[in-house]
Amino acid sequence: MSDFRQGAGGNDRPPLSTILFDLRTVIGSLFVVYGIVCTIWGLTSYTAADKRRTGDINLNLWTGIGMLLLAAFFLIWSFARPIAPPASTDPDEDRLDGGPEDGAPHIDGDDDPRTGGVRPGAHRDS
Repeated sequence: MSDFRQGAGGNDRPPLSTILFDLRTVIGSLFVVYGIVCTIWGLTSYTAADKRRTGDINLNLWTGIGMLLLAAFFLIWSFARPIAPPASTDPDEDRLDGGPEDGAPHIDGDDDPRTGGVRPGAHRDS
């Protein structure tokens, strides 16, 4: 977490753009919008016919409240535990094949421990 910019309170925090484009933030924001729409719809347009059809439960209102609670969960989670970038910014450290540092593909299989030092299709001379 040392790659973060130092915050005003002395906490290491990721940039705000990292938090805003986190998938949890996007999902939480969508639930806020839909939750507000459903809640308002449930408060303003609950008729006697709706009451009969739903068994005296205002489904729009309760669904909207549930969506707002879920949105609060996602947004709190996103801001409380932001995603952290990798600890190292060295691009060669992230290589899975352990190839050369210049980024060229590893072609020669003589030193490949997976094949026992022998290229596939080649015979080892004893």
